Formats: sequence, structure tokens, C-alpha cells
Amino acid sequence: MLSKKQTEILKIAVENARRKFIHLHELSTGFGKSSYLLPHIAVELLKDRKVIISTFTNSLADKLFLDFKERFPNLKVGIVIGAENYLDLNKIDDEFYSYFTYPDKVIEYAKTLNKNITFEELYRNCLLNDDDKLVVSNIYHADNRQDLDSVSEYDVSITNHVFLIMLRYNKNVDLSEYYILSDEVDKMYEAQKLISTSSFSVSRFTTSLKRIIGKSKIDRTAKTYLGKIYKESSVLLKKYKDENKIDSYVTDKRLFKDYLDDLTKFASSRKKLTKLIKELKTDRYAKIFLQEYTELNTIVNSEENISLYYSPAKGYPTVHFQSQSVQSGLYNFFKSLSGFVGVSGTLFTVPPPADKKEFSQSIEMDNGDYIIKKLGLSGLKDKVIIKSEPRLFPTDNIKIHTDYLVKKNKNMSDDGTPDAEWVDGIASYINKTFENKNSLVIAGSYAEVKALHSALIKLLPNTNIIKADYTMTQAQTINKFKLEGGILIGTRTYATGIDLPGDELEKLYITKLLFPPINDKDMQDKKAFNDGYYWNTVYNDMLFITRQSLGRLQRRPDDKGDIYILDARINDERIKARLNRIFKNIGKLI
Repeated sequence: MLSKKQTEILKIAVENARRKFIHLHELSTGFGKSSYLLPHIAVELLKDRKVIISTFTNSLADKLFLDFKERFPNLKVGIVIGAENYLDLNKIDDEFYSYFTYPDKVIEYAKTLNKNITFEELYRNCLLNDDDKLVVSNIYHADNRQDLDSVSEYDVSITNHVFLIMLRYNKNVDLSEYYILSDEVDKMYEAQKLISTSSFSVSRFTTSLKRIIGKSKIDRTAKTYLGKIYKESSVLLKKYKDENKIDSYVTDKRLFKDYLDDLTKFASSRKKLTKLIKELKTDRYAKIFLQEYTELNTIVNSEENISLYYSPAKGYPTVHFQSQSVQSGLYNFFKSLSGFVGVSGTLFTVPPPADKKEFSQSIEMDNGDYIIKKLGLSGLKDKVIIKSEPRLFPTDNIKIHTDYLVKKNKNMSDDGTPDAEWVDGIASYINKTFENKNSLVIAGSYAEVKALHSALIKLLPNTNIIKADYTMTQAQTINKFKLEGGILIGTRTYATGIDLPGDELEKLYITKLLFPPINDKDMQDKKAFNDGYYWNTVYNDMLFITRQSLGRLQRRPDDKGDIYILDARINDERIKARLNRIFKNIGKLI
């Protein structure tokens, strides 16, 4: 049963979809937008035509699918996320079970299946060695599942954002014949970026290759040759993983050309690898890397739109080739639709006022232009309706502290390592305010994470302190934190998509404001176009991600805790008023 407010929003969203508008609605955490509102909107729209629902990740799509089946068992609902994401039961052999920690449980579970299931479903029910997930998904996926066409088989198809956008290119699917609903609609920008960009990371490639070589079952000839490629990639990794010098490769065209020349030489190994696979025929491990090499060859053979992107969160450089702008890709997608409803916890850079009289204040307000531009909707603005509901949670439960502010904006020493004074100051403040409560510390880079981790271990030797690193995925790190508690130190990627209700998280430390990576090609294109436009985007991006990060602490109405902002830039006159509006909407400023 929907609440009165949910029913009101349902009626508005359904009416606008039927009028072929693009309806965007900001609904805060706890509103029930994913589990309740979207499924009921879909059921109402089914009276006219079929519905496709998308969300940002396969795991969220899988959860929405299960929720939908439970609430509406009589509807024909399908999960449509691509052949490579399904386990093909016909491929299961004795070797398959060896990858799992508890193979007996997998065998028992497999007996209950009579259809292709997603890997998400398999991993949820049967524990798998983390290092083997890559191999399992690349070997045992369904080859012939025609997912791009299968949306027509269901009343409601549930998919991810990337797959939804890709449907526009399928000749057998006319998206204008469906209503499209989207959860976490702001993340469609990231989905289109994945589609528009080919990338190659020496670090990711080397790590994956090392895992495969370690398998005892791999063909001896393949292992020998892949070992040689591993040595080549390791040399490249060692040469270009130096965080202290990477900015030079991003900005210096000559050094960047040297990097691409090295990658071009490395890409020539693909021809040898392809020949090896043809000779072996049955070796399945080497084939996994052909896709990586394909991406690399696409990049090095391109004459323009190539950029080197250094991710502070990942700690290594990635080469990108962008085939089209993200906004133009999204514009073409939305232009092909005839009725769209998108919801998210964050659509505005600052929360719109509940009272319209507040618009008369001298504070710079966000009327939704930022997200409209980001999603490529500027050219369709006459078809866009964007709304927001006031935050439902009480502000008395959250205290926001700004008593300790690091005045140095730049916290890096000349050699590229985190400044010792900055690290010691942050660590000492956490030590004083920690109070043995589960805490999340958001830093900028892995180098900062590592430095803060070392400092806090010395100050809090009896406290469980977990740091994000390359050895575990974000989901694995969060699960570890849920089980063990203590202090988790993560990068800016931990500012979104994390659900830690109640006493699972009671303190949140933001060591510095979460500005976007400015060496991203999309950002550099904006800077080349117009410096003012570039800085406007930088500040809006920061405000947007700040709103999302503060929401990590309060996931339920009765959640309580403390947020600590440790960056002196909150007093920057260009953003102070807008940041204060965000803070006051969340809790009490101390």
C-alpha cells in the first residue's frame, strides 16, 4: 500500500509520462522510490504499453527484479542485462565447481535451476573465491541469449542503464513503444560515459593476468606465453604507476606520446596471442584477454580524442578514447523516447526550498539546470519536468562539525606524497572525536588512504581500522566493515552507493571537499571551450557529490550521528551559502 504522498507523486509521474514528457523527481533516502514507487508506476503505465525499468548496477537490477516478482507475481517480469551476465547451465562441468569455496552448495543450488540465471543470483546464493569471479563470468556465460530482443517478451523488463541506452541501437526494439522508468537517473551520465569511451589500464590488465597465470589447470604453452606478456605489462606498470610523475604524463604532450608509443608496442603482442589461441583451440583462459587487447588497439590506432586519465581513487593511469561527447549521446537517447520517469535521491546541487518565498533570498539557487545539462537534456528542455520533495528525515539527529578546518588547500608535498602535517592533524582529530563508534573517513586518493591508515593504527592500536585498496572491491570492503566495525578509510567513491543504517555508521569524516577529477577528458573539453563554464561545472559537481556523501550517515529516519567537515574551503565565498543550505537540510551546524 502506497502512502498518500507516494500516491500523489505516482499520479503526477504517470500523467507526465502519458503526455510523453521526461519527468525527473528528486526523492530523498527512505522515500521508497525503488521498492514501492517505481513498481507501482510501472503497473499503472502497463494499462497503455509495456515498461522498461533501469538502474545503475546489475545487483540493484537483480534486487528490483526480485522485489517486483514478490509484489506482482502475476505479471510477466524479466531481467535483461546482457548474455555475458548470465550463467549458462549447459556449460557447467566438473571444473566449474572447483572455483567455489563450498562446491557442494553450488551443486545443490544448481539442481533447483531450470533456466539461465544471472551471476548476481549465483554469487548471492553460493560463496565464490573472489579471485575467480573474472574467470567464471568469462567462461560460463550464455553465448546465444538474445537479450536485446527479449524485452518484447515481458510486460516489465528490468535492466541496467548501459543496456537500456544500448537498446537505442537495436533495430528490433523501438524504445518509443515503451514507457521507460529509471532509478538513480543521475547515474545515466556515467553509463553513457562507459559506452562513449574505450579505455585500457595496464594495472587492471596486469592484475587480471597474474590471477590467470596462477591457475594450475591452464595449458603449459599458454602459461609460458602469458607469462612473457605479464613480464612486459609489469615493466609498463612499474614505469607509469609513479603517482609523483603522473601529472607530467597528463599535461606534457611529449611524455604522453612516449606512453602511447610504449602501449602501441605492447599491443603488438595481441597478434601473437591470437595465433597462440588458434593453435591451442581449447584454451579458454587466454581468450579472456582478447577483449582487453581489442580496447587497447582501438585506442592506439585512433588519431584524436585520446586522453590519459589519472584516477586518484584507483591510483594508476588509464588511457581513454572518447568516440562522442557524453551529452550528445544522452540527447540522442532521450530524443528517441515517448514517456520517461526518472527518480534519484539527488538531482539538484542544493536542496530546493520547501517555501517558495525563500527564492527571494540572495542565495544562488539551483533550478535543475545542472542535471538537465549533465544528462544532455538542454535541447529538450521544453519536454522536461523536474520536481523535488522536501527531505523527510528530522535534522535534529545529525550534528555537522566544522570546528577543525585544514587551511592548506593543497595537502601534497613536493614529491607527491601526502603532507605529513596534514595527515597527523587529521588523524589526531579523528582520535579525539572517534568515541569507539563505527566511522567512515573519506579521503582523496589511495596514497592519502594509506597514510591516514598508518597514522591511525599508531594512535588507535586496539581499534579495527580498514583501508580501501586494490585487493578488494568496494562491496567486499563494505561487507568487511559491516561484520567487523571500527574505522573504514576510503576514497571519494565511498561517498555514494553505500547503505550503512543505524549503528553500522555513526560518524562520517570528509577530509576535503569532493571536487571532480579535473584531468578527465570531458572536464578538459569544458575548460578548452570556456573557462567560466569549466569552473561552474567543477563547483556544481562538488556540491552534487557533497549532498550525496552526507546522505551516507542517515539512511533511516531514526539514524543518529556526527559529520565532520575538515576542509577550510567551505568558507570560500563562491560556495559558502550553497554549502550552508546543504548542511542545514541534513542536520544541525555545530
